[in-house]
Amino acid sequence: MSGSYERLGGGWSTRERVVACVGVVATAALGGLALLRLPGGAGAPAPALVASTAAIDASPTKASLQFQLYKIALSVREGEAHAVHDLVNDTFAHVDPNFDLGCDGVKINGYLMSYGPQVHWVEASILSNDPQPIKYWQDYFEELNGDLSSWNAFMHNKVSMFTSNVTAPYLRMVENKIPLMLRTSDGYSGKASPTGELAHVLFQVAGRMYEIAGPVTAEVRSALGTDDWAPWSDFECPTAHMLDSNLDEYVTTYDGYVAAANTAMQKWAADKGYYPPMLSGVSVSAEHGASETLDDDDLVDDLQSIADVHSYAELETDACAITRIETVSAKGFRSPVRYVANALANDALATTDPATGEKTGLTVEDYNSYIWKTHAEIAGSYDNWAGWDHWMDQHIGLKYVGSDSCAVSHQLNANLTARGVAVGQRTTADYGAEKAIHWYTGYAGSMTWEYWVTGCPSYSTDSEADVCACHASNNDKIFLEETGANCTRFGEDKWLIHDRA
Repeated sequence: MSGSYERLGGGWSTRERVVACVGVVATAALGGLALLRLPGGAGAPAPALVASTAAIDASPTKASLQFQLYKIALSVREGEAHAVHDLVNDTFAHVDPNFDLGCDGVKINGYLMSYGPQVHWVEASILSNDPQPIKYWQDYFEELNGDLSSWNAFMHNKVSMFTSNVTAPYLRMVENKIPLMLRTSDGYSGKASPTGELAHVLFQVAGRMYEIAGPVTAEVRSALGTDDWAPWSDFECPTAHMLDSNLDEYVTTYDGYVAAANTAMQKWAADKGYYPPMLSGVSVSAEHGASETLDDDDLVDDLQSIADVHSYAELETDACAITRIETVSAKGFRSPVRYVANALANDALATTDPATGEKTGLTVEDYNSYIWKTHAEIAGSYDNWAGWDHWMDQHIGLKYVGSDSCAVSHQLNANLTARGVAVGQRTTADYGAEKAIHWYTGYAGSMTWEYWVTGCPSYSTDSEADVCACHASNNDKIFLEETGANCTRFGEDKWLIHDRA
């Protein structure tokens, strides 16, 4: 990426940001591919994630953490929602009726075992008002990924899932002619796999990677031919794809979820012939080493001080470095988030034109810096955390389950204000009068992090604004002020499954 993000009229005011209501924000005038201009110079890299190099003694448990990972969401390009819905619901997650966000904006809600954590995808064209919106990047990822015959550094942007029997979802995807990447890993303990092996089935949804893994048994080996599957190569950073050592713990947990499955999951399984997998982890492509000394480590610090979620350097080599964040799912099982700096794969993306010497390949650093600067220039241009950008729909969600909502809300407001990081704050009536505040926080890197706290709405800084995809700000209060209309009246029920053509 080169160039700078030219501001219209010498500066983008809040009014200029939100002038588009029920209409398309004109972005063509913003020029070609560009990095946003921030203090520190045009194209300055985003601050990187750093962590302590000391591993904690034991994995956290549900009882020990007050914030739990309940959601992974991605933004998708316009026109993608129907295809995403059908692929997801047909292969690996129970999809509830889609949630209409207003003006053709839609959120697809998929549920893993045991009816959570959730996987979301958000399509909202009016929110895509940055120079290189999600369509640009999704097209690029899909071109890079091709038929999934080879690895690239962006594939570390991945949602990992586990099932005790990987054969059924694998055969379903093969039947549906879904391109797959197949890998194995070994060295696991327990009785789930007599040979200590794990089978990894990878596929893409909207250009981003998803994985279902399961133990290699004699039956799996025979049905899937896993002896012919390649192990993870050094170029793919094997540690980034490993589960923790004892597969029996995963199988016992998953089988317990199946035994306790609710009616919705039972119906889905009866139709598909198997239950959805459970979440086992999330990874994020990074450009810097796990313990590299840099100026900015806001995410790691906030997770430690606010959520009591620890981080450490899981791997630090010249080829690959991993910062592991010890998150636990809403169902109480370990689901770590790994920031993976794969130096070998990152370097392979940095291609140049041999004739001109001009850079031609877009790298993980380009992508992460672009998103971070988009947060700063678009969402960050509003007062009181009232704004948004479509990359905030790409987030990891943490839900507070402790007993002191007001103290935590106060701490979040204080910490994030002091950070100066871009935030989109929204208030929802999740539990009636209690309401819930969501802090969508634009830390460095491609993933926004969401903090969800129920029961203390007085800490809203933007008049308890809720989402509204009818407006570039994604803010129903601004939409009401400018149009006199209620956002929920636009496009209501259009995306519900029973209304689809």
